[in-house]
Amino acid sequence: MRSALRLRLALALAAGLLVVMIGPLLGRPELLTFDWRQRWLPAELSSGPRLLIVAIDDESLRVGAEELHRFPWPRSAYARIIQALAQARPAVIGLDLLLPEPGPGDEELVSVLVTTPVVLACNAGEGGAPGGLELEGSLPTRAPRWGVHQPPAGALSVSPFAMARVEAEEDGVTRRVPLVADNGGRGLSSMPAALAVRAGAGVVATADGVRAGGRLVTGADGSLWPRFAGGVGSFRYRGAWELLRGWQLLSDSAPVTEALPFSGEIEGAVVILTVTATSLYELRTVPTARVYPGGELMATAVANLLDGRGVRQLSGWGQAGLALGAALLLGLAAAPIRRPALLAVAWAGLAAIWGATALAVWQWADVWWPVAAPWTAMSVAAGAIVVEGWWREGAERRRVQGIFGHYVARDILKVLLEHPEAARLGGERRRITVLFSDIRSYTTLSEKLSPEAVVGWLNEYFGAQVGVIHAHRGTVDKFIGDAVMAFWGAPLPEPEQERLASACAAEMVRTSRRMAADWGRRQGPPLAIGVGIATGDAVVGNVGAPELRAYTAIGDTVNLASRLEGKTKELGVPVVVDEVTAHRCGLPVREVAEIMVKGRAASVRVFALSELDQAPAGAGDVQRDTVSEAH
Repeated sequence: MRSALRLRLALALAAGLLVVMIGPLLGRPELLTFDWRQRWLPAELSSGPRLLIVAIDDESLRVGAEELHRFPWPRSAYARIIQALAQARPAVIGLDLLLPEPGPGDEELVSVLVTTPVVLACNAGEGGAPGGLELEGSLPTRAPRWGVHQPPAGALSVSPFAMARVEAEEDGVTRRVPLVADNGGRGLSSMPAALAVRAGAGVVATADGVRAGGRLVTGADGSLWPRFAGGVGSFRYRGAWELLRGWQLLSDSAPVTEALPFSGEIEGAVVILTVTATSLYELRTVPTARVYPGGELMATAVANLLDGRGVRQLSGWGQAGLALGAALLLGLAAAPIRRPALLAVAWAGLAAIWGATALAVWQWADVWWPVAAPWTAMSVAAGAIVVEGWWREGAERRRVQGIFGHYVARDILKVLLEHPEAARLGGERRRITVLFSDIRSYTTLSEKLSPEAVVGWLNEYFGAQVGVIHAHRGTVDKFIGDAVMAFWGAPLPEPEQERLASACAAEMVRTSRRMAADWGRRQGPPLAIGVGIATGDAVVGNVGAPELRAYTAIGDTVNLASRLEGKTKELGVPVVVDEVTAHRCGLPVREVAEIMVKGRAASVRVFALSELDQAPAGAGDVQRDTVSEAH
C-alpha cells in the first residue's frame, strides 16, 4: 500500500510539474474561467449608485439644435452640460473625450473648467511627453513606461487631465484597466484613479501595486482587474440632451429642481460624460458583454476603487503551487482506488470541490483562484495513475498467473486474476485440507524400468491426476518423486474443502484403477495408489530463497496427511482420512483404526471411504484397530 501510494504521488507530482511547464498554454482557458465567473457571479458594488453616466446618445444628436445634429459637438455644448451638472454639486466630472486640437467654443469651456471639478482625458503610450495628473505614492515595480499623448489642446490644459488608455487582451476582451504608468519617474494617473481620488477614495501607488481604501487592488503592474456588476446598463444613465435642456431652463432662471428633476442623482456623484451614439462610441468586449461602452468600463473601475475592490491574482509561484497541490491531492485520493470508474468519480468530486472553492473565494474575497491549470494537473495525474494501474494490474496478473497457473484450477485462477489481492502471498495461517497421493512399490518399479520409461509413465499418470485435482477445485502443491501433494482452502477460502478433497481422492483412486487396466493391456507397470487426507491449520504462502520460491503449505496438518498416506497399504484401504475430514466430508466413511503418529503424543482416529471398499458385504461395518507407527 505504501509503495503504491509513493508511486502514485510521484506520478501526480510529475503530472503537476508537466502542467506547470506548459502553464502559458493554459492562459487562454484560465481567462475563459475568469469571464465565466464575472458573468455567473456579478459583483454588488456598493458605490454603484454614486456613479452617473451622461451619454451623448442617438437621442441627444436628434433633438438638439442644428449644430448638435452631428458630431463632434462644439466645445460650448460640453461647457453647458458641465454648467448644468455643476448646479447639482457633483463630486467630480470626468470628460471621457479626447480634445487634442483647438475647436470652436474653447473659450466658453475653459471658463467653466476653471471653476468646476473636472478631469479631462489624454492618451498614453511609449515615447510620450511628461505631464498629466500624478498618482500619489511610489511607482509599482512593473508599471508600464508611458508618456502623455494627445493632451487637451491649448488653454484646455488648465484643467487636470489623466490617461484614458485601456487595452484588450490578445483575444479581444478587455478585462483590466491600467491605473498608473511610469512617466519619467512620475506616476501618471489614469482617469478612474483620478476620479476616485477626487470622490474621496484613498488611492495610493506602492511598489507592490495600487491600494484603494488600504487594500491592495492591483499587482505590481498597476493594472486593475475590476469586478463587473453585470452587462450594459449596470449604472445610471442620463442623456446629454437632458442636461442641455436643463441648462436652457436654468438660463431662464428656473429652479434647479425644475430644470434638473434628477438633480438628486448628480449631487455628490462621480459623473462621466461619454459618447454612446451609434457608430460613434468606442465598442469594447468585456467578460459580461460583447458590446460595452467605454464610459461604463470607466465607471466600473471607479466603483471598484471607491469600494476598495479589485480581483486579486496569485503570484506565479502561488499558481504553480496550486497546480502541484491539486495533482498531489488527486494522487492521495487515488491511492486506495483500483478501478478507473472510481478514479473518475474521485476526479469529478475533487474538481467540483476545487471549482466550488474558486467560486467561493471569488465571491467573498475577490480572489482569482486558478482553475484551468489545477484541473488539467488533476486530469493528467488521473490519466497517469490509470495507465499505472493498468500496468500494475497486468504485472499483478502475470505474477499471480506465474505463481498459480500450474497449481490451481482455471476457475480459481480466473478469480485470482480478477482479484489478486485475495491471495496473500507473504504467508498466513489458514485452515486447509491436505491430500497426499503416492504410487505403491514405485521404488521397485523404477529399478526395473529405464529412466525414459519411468518418466513417460509418470507424466501420463500425473497428467491424469492433476486434471482430477483441478476438477475438484484443488491446488497442486508439488510432485515428490511419484507422490502428489495438493490442498484446499488456499489461496482462496473453500467452505466445502473436506468434501471436495475426499471426492477428489475417491476419483483419483478410480482413475488409477482405470489406468492400471489400460497399462496392463499396453505392457506397462502395475499401478496402485494410496491417498492420505488431513484437515487443520497450516502456514500457506511463498516459501523459499529470494532466487527461487514456491507457493506451498507447511505445518503439522501437512505432516499428518503424509503419514496417513503411508498407512494406506498397512490398513489395506486406498484412502485414509483423519477424524476432522471424516466428520465434514459428507461421504460414507468407516473407522478403520486408531494409530500413533510420529510427532504426536495422542493417538489419531482414521477413517476410510466406504465407496472404495473392494471387500465382501459386511466389510462396511466399523472396525477399530490400534496400529503403532514404526520409528
